[in-house]
Amino acid sequence: MKKEDQQIIEVGYGMAKGNSSFSVGMKAAKQAVLSIYVHAVSAVLVFASVVYDLDEVLQGIHSVVGEAPVFGATTAGEICNGIHKETVLVIALASPFLRVHCGIGTDESKDWRRALNEAVNSSAVKPFFYNASEYKRAMRRQGRDAFIMLFSPGNTRQSDDYSFEIVEALKERSLGEFPIIGGSPADDWRMEQNYILHAQQAYPDSLLVVVFETELQFGISLAHGFRPTDMRATVTAVDGYEILTLDGIAAADVYSKLVGLPRNKLEENHLAYTTGATIGIADSLGQYSVNIANYFTHRGGIRVAQPVSVGTVFIRMEPEPDSMVSAGVEGIRRAIIRGGITDIALGIAYYCALRPRIMGDKSEQEIQDMTKVLAGKPLVGFCSLGEQGVADNGDSRHSNSAVACLVLGSQLSQAAQIAFENNELLAEVEAQKEMLSKTNKVLLKEIAERKKIEAVLRESETKLKDFAQAVPDISLIIDEDGRYIEVFDSGYKLLKRSKEELNGCILHQRFPAEEAEAILRQIRQTILSDTPQCFVHEVEVGEEKRFFEGRTAPMEYLFNGKRTVAAVAIDVTERRKAERLLEFAYELRRKSDFINDIITGNTKVDEQAIATAKTFGIDFSIPLFCCLLTMNKLAESTTEETSSDTTNSEMLKNNIIELLSRDSNYLLWDCRKGIGVLCQIGTKDDDWENSMQFAFQLQKKIIRYAPGMVVRIGVSNMHTGTHCINEGYRQAWSAVVAARCQSESSKAINHFRDIGIAQLLANMGGKKQAAEFVYEKLGKLIDYDHKKGTDLLLTLEKILQNNSLKESAEKMYIHHKTMAFRKKRIEKILGVSIDEFEIKLALAAAVKLYKLSNIFNE
Repeated sequence: MKKEDQQIIEVGYGMAKGNSSFSVGMKAAKQAVLSIYVHAVSAVLVFASVVYDLDEVLQGIHSVVGEAPVFGATTAGEICNGIHKETVLVIALASPFLRVHCGIGTDESKDWRRALNEAVNSSAVKPFFYNASEYKRAMRRQGRDAFIMLFSPGNTRQSDDYSFEIVEALKERSLGEFPIIGGSPADDWRMEQNYILHAQQAYPDSLLVVVFETELQFGISLAHGFRPTDMRATVTAVDGYEILTLDGIAAADVYSKLVGLPRNKLEENHLAYTTGATIGIADSLGQYSVNIANYFTHRGGIRVAQPVSVGTVFIRMEPEPDSMVSAGVEGIRRAIIRGGITDIALGIAYYCALRPRIMGDKSEQEIQDMTKVLAGKPLVGFCSLGEQGVADNGDSRHSNSAVACLVLGSQLSQAAQIAFENNELLAEVEAQKEMLSKTNKVLLKEIAERKKIEAVLRESETKLKDFAQAVPDISLIIDEDGRYIEVFDSGYKLLKRSKEELNGCILHQRFPAEEAEAILRQIRQTILSDTPQCFVHEVEVGEEKRFFEGRTAPMEYLFNGKRTVAAVAIDVTERRKAERLLEFAYELRRKSDFINDIITGNTKVDEQAIATAKTFGIDFSIPLFCCLLTMNKLAESTTEETSSDTTNSEMLKNNIIELLSRDSNYLLWDCRKGIGVLCQIGTKDDDWENSMQFAFQLQKKIIRYAPGMVVRIGVSNMHTGTHCINEGYRQAWSAVVAARCQSESSKAINHFRDIGIAQLLANMGGKKQAAEFVYEKLGKLIDYDHKKGTDLLLTLEKILQNNSLKESAEKMYIHHKTMAFRKKRIEKILGVSIDEFEIKLALAAAVKLYKLSNIFNE
């Protein structure tokens, strides 16, 4: 039977309720398997209320489904073409094209990172999170794909929901290769304890990672239907999941105003459930993810479902009835479109338990509208306390008050169909090859039928050429001496060579001697072993080098009495470039996080940190110095930088990091606003000359790559020991700050040793004592400039910088008498004599500190 005639997937579901937990599980499972006739059960999903003895429920289910994998979660309501309460829902999936792999992590609220490690390190799911890209490439070659179903605990009165961090960690672990769908288990709004279900056991306070590996069509989406309002507040202080202040005011008071209810009516209550209010956070694309508030804290703060940082803008989201009701429908439609699904098998929804509270009866309408889009196919799932799915930008994301949708198709994906067709084609080619071999042996014995043999061979040759030309890769025939017998048409185009240049030539005419010998050995090994061989080669095509992957296979065909092989090569240059860029970005992030954590104090420089530094090429026992690079485009206008300019600047910065990283004699890292460089060259005896020459070479490389850039570099002294990174960064940063305080004509490379008093002042910049000092010394002059529109502060700076009033006047292009008049005006305003040494020194320091404060306020 052909695959198109088979039933690709069977779906069954059952729901039950009653007094006996074992009987309820068994009854629901029996209903589910009634629809399974052809295939063995591949997966059993269970969504259950906590009113039952969950272990007994699972035992009842296993008594029906046997050894099939069983997994699921507790809920705040079960979805089976509608929302139900205090039931057990069982969904059975049966398909030879579906396999599931489960990993469990326990005690999630105590340490979610340890729980996640426990789950992804389990033998069943580990291949998907270590060498994920390589594993996915192997799956794609077989026509398979995968997605992750995540069940991580919802929040309770005692613990927070860490699903947001877990989703982000899963994306990092899998290199973003697999989309994520799922929901946070609940306990019928008791907010006490929730469970994941696996095999015959219920696990409290645990997370479950399920990898679905399949050749079926599938699509995943995430929708919520809320609209932003003008009511908003900015987070000004946080502690973990607790927001302490909003707009500088106790968060509980601001939240009460946002939702329009007195604070005393919200104390001790679940805030989102009581008010129906949600919080929106805008991303860079203008889309809004939804967060919710859980409870007020004893400090006047609020606990939220997802952690936020200082500066985040909270926006009160409006639950517009029409958009809320249509959110589920849009989620199903997006999932169908993303999966290219034309024949639906099943829809699974993770539906926020707050939506019925917010929408009232319209939540039932939303569910019913979703079932209509599924065209008679079942909609199952559960009401959750947090949802994860794929947002409009294609990124897997955790949200709240949302609807996450998974739609499975009843047909194979296009990649699976192509893989099966390729396998059938290869089998057909092998069969034809065997047939032709047998035919040739018979025909060679029958000289009388030579013409018939020749006709068959010509037909075979034509078929082979037609087949080879239809393949959009390089295909050729080459003999045991390494001579090109025939290169088919697509090969000439990809190699940019004519028939005359290729046909008849030998490998040593096209490749260096060593590489030609390696290829020739592979060809002869293919012939001697009579088995196909795989290869990877780098080939010059025109003026560039391209990478090709392929295989050689032995042929019965003889040319001038020589054995031959068929070779097929695929151009994988772009793929290899993408892989190298991904590896570079990952390694840069590791280095940057490590160095930045040391600088910020998040990482202690202990034995483990020293060992990690050595893997990056840094030895704390050898002197090193630090360079800090900041870059700006040449000013062409006074308009503010747009988001597009910011993106382009970030891309340019990344390109420069990649350019400089080609030299392995130093370590680069991304230190937010600039680029950091740690270098271990020379000795402390010649540190200034070596480090300045090194900085000059860095600047030269950057300007050659981007001529329109203004590059400032701060250089530190040499340091050794565990403090060397912190000290080097601090000094380099001080040198950069000092450079920005100087005039535009000043040198762009500053060594910490050369910045003079700025060594001290840079560390004082931005502090309260510095501001008080500036105001005491220069406050009257600054106020005067602001009121009168004068520039006497600039005049004072020029007087302090130069040896005489005449020299200062020339620098400002004014008459020396005008300069003398301005000097008297300044002395009168400040009530001091600028000619006194102590006064002059204090004013110079105050000017420096004033300019530093402007830099710190940027």
